[in-house]
Amino acid sequence: MTLNQGDREIKKVSPIPNGNMISDANKGIDSIAYNHLNLPTRVEMNADGSNRIEYIYDAAGVKMAQLVYGADTLTKRTDYQGAFIYEDSVLQFIQHEEGRVVPVIASG
Repeated sequence: MTLNQGDREIKKVSPIPNGNMISDANKGIDSIAYNHLNLPTRVEMNADGSNRIEYIYDAAGVKMAQLVYGADTLTKRTDYQGAFIYEDSVLQFIQHEEGRVVPVIASG
């Protein structure tokens, strides 16, 4: 189903019976796979799956990592270790109840 709203064309979002989306043409998402906890595990942006985002969770459903692939090559890995957030093995920030702490890396 496609709707026209002024100059924009709004494309269909495909849900499955439990309410999860399985695709969203408006955002260029071809497919979304879920685990047994209804958490997304794989979001594909093209039909062959070479451009995708994969998520890794622990048994309780806490996100442990996000892997971003472009042309079947890992382009970015984000690890979530409690309050510590690492991107490609480099500490990006520490979350806490007052906000976050961002490290300042001095060069030279």
